[in-house]
Amino acid sequence: MAQPQPTPSASAGVHSDAFHTVEDAGDPDLRWAVLSAAEASGFKPTRAQIYPKRDRALRQLIPADRRGLVTRTTPVASMGSCFAVYIRKHLLARGYAYLQEEHGPCAREGSCRYGAVYNTGSLAQIAEAAVGAFQPAETHWPIDGLLLSPYRAKIAWPDQDARRAETERHAFALRRMFQNAEVLIFTAGLSEVWRSRIDGATFAAPPPKRLLDPARHRFELLSPEANLANLERFRELAKSLNPGLRFIVTVSPVPLRATFRDGVPAQLADEVSKASLRVAVDRFVERHDDADYFPAYELVRRLTPDAFTDDNIHVHASVVARVMHLFEQAFGEPDSQSSTPPHGAADSVAPSAPIPDGGNALLAAFLRDAVRIVADRFPGERLALFGAGEHTKRLLHALDTGSARELLSRIAFILDDAAERSPAPSRSILGVPVRHPDDAGPDGIAAVIPSSDTIEDALGDRARAWAAGSDAAVCPLYRPLTAEERFALRSAA
Repeated sequence: MAQPQPTPSASAGVHSDAFHTVEDAGDPDLRWAVLSAAEASGFKPTRAQIYPKRDRALRQLIPADRRGLVTRTTPVASMGSCFAVYIRKHLLARGYAYLQEEHGPCAREGSCRYGAVYNTGSLAQIAEAAVGAFQPAETHWPIDGLLLSPYRAKIAWPDQDARRAETERHAFALRRMFQNAEVLIFTAGLSEVWRSRIDGATFAAPPPKRLLDPARHRFELLSPEANLANLERFRELAKSLNPGLRFIVTVSPVPLRATFRDGVPAQLADEVSKASLRVAVDRFVERHDDADYFPAYELVRRLTPDAFTDDNIHVHASVVARVMHLFEQAFGEPDSQSSTPPHGAADSVAPSAPIPDGGNALLAAFLRDAVRIVADRFPGERLALFGAGEHTKRLLHALDTGSARELLSRIAFILDDAAERSPAPSRSILGVPVRHPDDAGPDGIAAVIPSSDTIEDALGDRARAWAAGSDAAVCPLYRPLTAEERFALRSAA
């Protein structure tokens, strides 16, 4: 309901440097006291303390003083939820000194065979296992002739001897990981967990239906305090093995698939689950100088429209690529050819021209930098795009600003199988002609970029077929380059 507006009157002349009052016309016994800005706040906020306008949102989120924390020679390990898979893949593809202490089943999510680590309870237990302090009451769940691990998702053993031997090797690999790493990255996923009623151990996933026993197993929504205690336990034990270890913590933007809370819609349950994690991580990072936060959650959930695929669970590959790009800009060692300006530079966020997807500054910044990385390998030479869909429109609009217009001027044409066959193309996008592949040859083109965030591989195959027999390189923006493509680029450079 709207508040009644105060009406100044001659009898309400109480003023000072701190406040002034006016009478409420609806109630003669009530006064409205309006504090001055200085008196109300008591401090003058810095720019970082003020909620940003849209054009400053991205640069406010990205850390300004942590670049170089993870160089190409820094031993780095990772673990976490399914979003952690992308961090591992990116670091490996970019040539970082990623520690892979175990291989085989359930090792693609991180540095050892712990599979996806969704919650902070499991995180603390990994550190306990590394120092020999994790001795759970339930060592396994027998199912279909196998012994299923309750604490590592999808791990099973054929018999007890194999379980004991592999568990011992795994603990040794964990110790080696903690001792050898200089930086450890953890992605927290959710706060809904299943635990043992016997000793409080946290399971990696809910017990199988046929083994679920309410007398031994219980569901729990971890509070911020519980999540923080788990993070502290993890840090304490990890530092006991390696006092110099540093931490980068993220919160996964991927939502819950389903909630175990009765009567609570999954979307609301997910918000609570993420909020508990986010509060705990914030307190953890505030407490410790050796811990930093990377805002993957905020970059996807708050700054990226339509970030998720049709299932509303998985993040588009192009969005993941942008987030990983920004992670490297914040903490890593970007290529010398990278054009991203220093933190706070005006050209690093929003283009002057509107982008068709609603002004997504994150997308524009990524596209400009990705195209320049390609262009800088072929100084002054002409480029081509393959595909004339919405992604190409966004890409060209992103280039139509500031110094990036030089890149736009170097794009000779856009190849598209649906383009009309004619000597003189009638269609163009931002002045760049759209040509049928049969009407434009690769002569004079140094590189062709498959322009799509959904069918990049397919367009890449078409581009390679078009460029066959020429010196034109095919340079994807999202997929890591193959060894052959990297060699071709190095040779061209």
